[in-house]
Amino acid sequence: LISIARNELDIPKSLFAMTVPIHLNKMQKSDMKSFIRSLFCEPGMIDKNMRVDGDVADCIYECTKGCPLFTERVVFWAMRKKIIELDESRNRVVINSTLNGDPIGRLRGLLPAQLNEEILEVLNNLPHQEMDALKVACCLGTMFRIERFEALKYEGFYESLLAVIASHGIFDKIDVEHYKWKHIAVFEAVESIIISNERIEIHGRIADALNPLTVDHVEGDAQFARHYSMAERWKEAYSQYMEAGKKAERNLDFFGGFKLV
Repeated sequence: LISIARNELDIPKSLFAMTVPIHLNKMQKSDMKSFIRSLFCEPGMIDKNMRVDGDVADCIYECTKGCPLFTERVVFWAMRKKIIELDESRNRVVINSTLNGDPIGRLRGLLPAQLNEEILEVLNNLPHQEMDALKVACCLGTMFRIERFEALKYEGFYESLLAVIASHGIFDKIDVEHYKWKHIAVFEAVESIIISNERIEIHGRIADALNPLTVDHVEGDAQFARHYSMAERWKEAYSQYMEAGKKAERNLDFFGGFKLV
């Protein structure tokens, strides 16, 4: 018996010792065609003679980077939109030939841009604290170093972030405390649900949490100032931008100074 779940299952104690958790790892590009084919077949009835066009597999892999759950969402979305379909005469999954213009270009253009509903359908099931951690991570940017935000650790942000990573694999861990959003589409979906007042509050929390000891260069000062600015704390933002400019001048950091303009 195999049960599929995105969240941890509530298994009776009498059965727990007989269960074996199976985690899905990132797929290789060579696995993509088999996975797409399985999504077009009835459960337990895989048609091994069905083929998948290389263009379909390449475009979807390019969008999902091999994440199985994300791939599932993308394929079902594209099927509902009739962008990809099963050509029954050839028993082959293809891009819909009736699409106007370049079908491959349209598939590449549409996939990352119109997936918010698909992604949020999954993310909306997250516990409140984990969703809050995603919103904070979104305001930190597409890449961030957690050690700069000491106070956020004590708000439970770090633990919630690790929980989301374990359950959904949304982030790539670059090093010990350096994280990067794995898919820009997920970043944009989360960004789309942060309302303006909430965004101001989150950036204020981030600015207050910044550890001054880790801000030792122009880019760090500018990041500090940006969060104050987004929190509409203009006086503090101005002061931090001025400090970044003085530091660039002292260090002859012309490039860093130019980026402040």
